[in-house]
Amino acid sequence: MKDELKLSCFTILVKDKEKKILDRGTGFFINNCGNFLSAGHVFKYKDCKFSAIFEGQAIEYPITEIYKEYVIQDEVTSTSYKDLYIGSISIKSIAFFSLMTEIVPARSKVSMAGFNKLPPDGLIVDIDDLFDEDLIGEDSVYFNTYQTEITDEKRYKTNRSNGSFYLMDNIYSIKSVGSKIRGISGGPLLLGNSCIGIINNTFECVNSKYIANKLSYLNIPYTTI
Repeated sequence: MKDELKLSCFTILVKDKEKKILDRGTGFFINNCGNFLSAGHVFKYKDCKFSAIFEGQAIEYPITEIYKEYVIQDEVTSTSYKDLYIGSISIKSIAFFSLMTEIVPARSKVSMAGFNKLPPDGLIVDIDDLFDEDLIGEDSVYFNTYQTEITDEKRYKTNRSNGSFYLMDNIYSIKSVGSKIRGISGGPLLLGNSCIGIINNTFECVNSKYIANKLSYLNIPYTTI
Protein backbone atom coordinates (compact mmCIF):
# COMPACT_ATOMS: atom_id res chain seq x y z
CA MET A 1 0.00 0.00 0.00
CA LYS A 2 2.86 2.39 0.74
CA ASP A 3 4.12 1.91 -2.83
CA GLU A 4 0.76 3.03 -4.20
CA LEU A 5 0.81 6.07 -1.91
CA LYS A 6 4.31 6.89 -3.07
CA LEU A 7 3.36 6.63 -6.75
CA SER A 8 0.59 9.19 -6.16
CA CYS A 9 3.04 11.74 -4.72
CA PHE A 10 6.10 13.61 -5.94
CA THR A 11 8.56 16.26 -4.83
CA ILE A 12 8.14 19.87 -5.96
CA LEU A 13 11.37 21.79 -6.46
CA VAL A 14 11.48 25.58 -6.31
CA LYS A 15 14.55 27.02 -8.07
CA ASP A 16 15.70 30.58 -8.64
CA LYS A 17 17.17 31.96 -11.88
CA GLU A 18 20.56 30.51 -10.96
CA LYS A 19 18.91 27.08 -10.55
CA LYS A 20 19.52 27.10 -6.81
CA ILE A 21 16.87 25.31 -4.76
CA LEU A 22 15.00 27.80 -2.58
CA ASP A 23 12.32 25.48 -1.29
CA ARG A 24 10.66 22.15 -1.78
CA GLY A 25 7.25 20.65 -1.15
CA THR A 26 5.05 17.69 -2.03
CA GLY A 27 2.32 17.35 -4.63
CA PHE A 28 -0.11 14.51 -5.26
CA PHE A 29 -2.30 13.41 -8.15
CA ILE A 30 -6.11 13.50 -8.03
CA ASN A 31 -6.80 11.88 -11.43
CA ASN A 32 -4.96 10.07 -14.21
CA CYS A 33 -4.69 13.22 -16.34
CA GLY A 34 -1.76 14.74 -14.46
CA ASN A 35 -3.79 17.14 -12.31
CA PHE A 36 -2.45 17.53 -8.78
CA LEU A 37 -2.87 19.37 -5.50
CA SER A 38 -0.35 21.05 -3.25
CA ALA A 39 -0.10 23.94 -0.79
CA GLY A 40 -0.18 27.49 -2.13
CA HIS A 41 2.78 28.61 -0.03
CA VAL A 42 5.07 26.15 -1.83
CA PHE A 43 4.56 28.36 -4.92
CA LYS A 44 4.80 31.73 -3.19
CA TYR A 45 8.15 32.78 -4.65
CA LYS A 46 8.16 35.09 -7.65
CA ASP A 47 10.43 34.66 -10.68
CA CYS A 48 11.13 31.03 -9.81
CA LYS A 49 10.92 27.78 -11.72
CA PHE A 50 8.65 25.08 -10.29
CA SER A 51 9.11 21.48 -11.32
CA ALA A 52 8.09 18.00 -10.24
CA ILE A 53 10.55 15.18 -9.70
CA PHE A 54 9.66 11.57 -9.04
CA GLU A 55 11.55 9.17 -6.84
CA GLY A 56 14.26 7.35 -8.72
CA GLN A 57 14.15 9.75 -11.68
CA ALA A 58 16.36 12.64 -12.68
CA ILE A 59 13.85 14.29 -15.01
CA GLU A 60 12.28 17.52 -13.78
CA TYR A 61 8.77 17.93 -15.18
CA PRO A 62 7.55 21.52 -15.69
CA ILE A 63 4.45 22.47 -13.69
CA THR A 64 1.52 24.34 -15.18
CA GLU A 65 -0.56 26.43 -12.80
CA ILE A 66 -4.34 26.04 -12.96
CA TYR A 67 -5.34 27.77 -9.74
CA LYS A 68 -3.53 29.25 -6.74
CA GLU A 69 -4.63 30.92 -3.56
CA TYR A 70 -2.24 31.99 -0.85
CA VAL A 71 -2.71 34.69 1.76
CA ILE A 72 -0.18 35.45 4.47
CA GLN A 73 -1.82 34.57 7.77
CA ASP A 74 -1.37 38.11 9.13
CA GLU A 75 -3.37 39.46 6.17
CA VAL A 76 -6.46 37.22 6.28
CA THR A 77 -9.78 38.81 5.34
CA SER A 78 -12.14 35.84 5.47
CA THR A 79 -12.89 32.63 7.37
CA SER A 80 -11.35 30.53 4.58
CA TYR A 81 -7.75 29.42 4.99
CA LYS A 82 -6.13 30.39 1.68
CA ASP A 83 -3.25 28.01 0.96
CA LEU A 84 -4.15 25.82 -2.04
CA TYR A 85 -2.51 25.07 -5.36
CA ILE A 86 -4.00 23.14 -8.27
CA GLY A 87 -1.69 22.34 -11.15
CA SER A 88 -0.91 19.89 -13.89
CA ILE A 89 2.05 17.95 -15.25
CA SER A 90 2.28 16.56 -18.77
CA ILE A 91 2.32 12.97 -17.61
CA LYS A 92 -0.28 10.24 -17.26
CA SER A 93 -0.46 9.51 -13.55
CA ILE A 94 -0.67 5.79 -12.82
CA ALA A 95 -1.90 6.28 -9.25
CA PHE A 96 -3.95 9.00 -7.60
CA PHE A 97 -6.03 9.74 -4.51
CA SER A 98 -9.81 9.93 -4.20
CA LEU A 99 -11.21 12.76 -2.10
CA MET A 100 -13.54 12.37 0.85
CA THR A 101 -16.11 15.17 0.77
CA GLU A 102 -17.61 14.53 4.22
CA ILE A 103 -16.07 16.15 7.28
CA VAL A 104 -14.16 13.73 9.48
CA PRO A 105 -14.85 14.00 13.23
CA ALA A 106 -12.33 14.97 15.87
CA ARG A 107 -10.17 12.23 17.39
CA SER A 108 -10.06 10.36 14.07
CA LYS A 109 -6.67 8.76 13.47
CA VAL A 110 -5.15 10.07 10.25
CA SER A 111 -1.79 10.13 8.50
CA MET A 112 0.35 12.66 6.67
CA ALA A 113 2.34 11.60 3.61
CA GLY A 114 5.00 13.08 1.37
CA PHE A 115 8.68 13.49 0.60
CA ASN A 116 10.87 15.15 3.17
CA LYS A 117 14.42 15.62 4.30
CA LEU A 118 14.81 15.24 8.03
CA PRO A 119 16.57 18.17 9.74
CA PRO A 120 19.99 17.75 11.36
CA ASP A 121 20.07 16.57 14.95
CA GLY A 122 19.44 19.39 17.38
CA LEU A 123 17.61 21.66 14.92
CA ILE A 124 14.12 22.48 16.19
CA VAL A 125 11.53 23.77 13.70
CA ASP A 126 7.77 23.80 13.48
CA ILE A 127 7.10 25.37 10.08
CA ASP A 128 7.70 24.01 6.60
CA ASP A 129 9.51 26.85 4.83
CA LEU A 130 13.06 25.79 4.00
CA PHE A 131 15.88 28.30 4.20
CA ASP A 132 18.71 26.33 5.78
CA GLU A 133 21.35 25.12 3.28
CA ASP A 134 21.54 21.76 5.04
CA LEU A 135 17.83 21.16 4.43
CA ILE A 136 17.27 22.10 0.81
CA GLY A 137 19.72 19.98 -1.16
CA GLU A 138 18.40 17.56 -3.75
CA ASP A 139 19.81 14.48 -2.05
CA SER A 140 18.50 12.44 0.88
CA VAL A 141 14.79 13.03 0.31
CA TYR A 142 12.54 10.19 1.42
CA PHE A 143 8.89 9.28 1.21
CA ASN A 144 7.40 9.07 4.69
CA THR A 145 4.06 8.79 6.43
CA TYR A 146 3.38 10.10 9.93
CA GLN A 147 0.48 9.20 12.17
CA THR A 148 -1.48 11.96 13.82
CA GLU A 149 -5.00 12.79 14.96
CA ILE A 150 -7.68 15.35 14.21
CA THR A 151 -8.43 17.59 17.16
CA ASP A 152 -11.43 19.78 17.99
CA GLU A 153 -9.26 22.86 18.54
CA LYS A 154 -10.56 25.98 16.80
CA ARG A 155 -8.14 27.97 14.68
CA TYR A 156 -8.32 31.76 14.60
CA LYS A 157 -6.27 34.09 12.40
CA THR A 158 -5.66 37.77 13.06
CA ASN A 159 -5.35 40.49 10.47
CA ARG A 160 -2.52 42.54 11.93
CA SER A 161 -3.44 45.69 10.04
CA ASN A 162 -6.98 46.04 11.39
CA GLY A 163 -7.02 43.68 14.37
CA SER A 164 -9.89 41.56 13.02
CA PHE A 165 -10.19 37.92 14.07
CA TYR A 166 -11.38 35.14 11.78
CA LEU A 167 -12.35 31.59 12.72
CA MET A 168 -11.11 29.27 9.97
CA ASP A 169 -13.95 27.08 8.70
CA ASN A 170 -12.24 25.02 5.96
CA ILE A 171 -9.43 23.30 7.85
CA TYR A 172 -8.71 20.37 10.11
CA SER A 173 -6.72 20.97 13.26
CA ILE A 174 -4.30 18.11 13.84
CA LYS A 175 -1.84 17.13 16.52
CA SER A 176 1.53 18.53 15.51
CA VAL A 177 4.30 16.17 14.45
CA GLY A 178 6.84 18.97 14.73
CA SER A 179 9.93 19.14 12.55
CA LYS A 180 9.31 15.83 10.83
CA ILE A 181 7.07 17.37 8.16
CA ARG A 182 9.70 19.63 6.59
CA GLY A 183 9.20 19.18 2.85
CA ILE A 184 5.83 17.47 3.21
CA SER A 185 3.84 20.71 2.80
CA GLY A 186 1.26 20.12 0.08
CA GLY A 187 1.12 16.38 0.66
CA PRO A 188 -2.10 14.50 1.40
CA LEU A 189 -3.79 14.14 4.77
CA LEU A 190 -5.21 10.62 4.72
CA LEU A 191 -7.94 8.66 6.44
CA GLY A 192 -7.09 5.13 5.41
CA ASN A 193 -6.55 5.35 1.66
CA SER A 194 -8.75 8.42 1.14
CA CYS A 195 -7.53 12.00 0.98
CA ILE A 196 -9.29 14.29 3.44
CA GLY A 197 -7.10 17.36 2.97
CA ILE A 198 -3.70 18.85 2.16
CA ILE A 199 -0.91 19.50 4.62
CA ASN A 200 -0.37 23.23 5.15
CA ASN A 201 1.75 23.26 8.31
CA THR A 202 2.38 21.17 11.39
CA PHE A 203 -1.11 21.57 12.79
CA GLU A 204 -3.49 22.77 10.04
CA CYS A 205 -4.79 21.13 6.86
CA VAL A 206 -7.25 22.54 4.32
CA ASN A 207 -10.07 19.97 4.14
CA SER A 208 -11.03 18.05 1.02
CA LYS A 209 -14.64 19.27 1.08
CA TYR A 210 -13.38 22.79 0.40
CA ILE A 211 -10.94 21.50 -2.21
CA ALA A 212 -13.62 19.44 -4.00
CA ASN A 213 -15.78 22.54 -4.35
CA LYS A 214 -12.87 24.36 -6.00
CA LEU A 215 -12.22 21.45 -8.36
CA SER A 216 -15.88 21.26 -9.34
CA TYR A 217 -15.97 25.00 -10.05
CA LEU A 218 -12.88 24.64 -12.27
CA ASN A 219 -14.29 21.52 -14.01
CA ILE A 220 -11.29 19.44 -12.99
CA PRO A 221 -12.12 15.73 -12.76
CA TYR A 222 -11.68 13.90 -9.46
CA THR A 223 -13.16 10.89 -7.71
CA THR A 224 -14.87 10.81 -4.34
CA ILE A 225 -15.35 8.31 -1.56
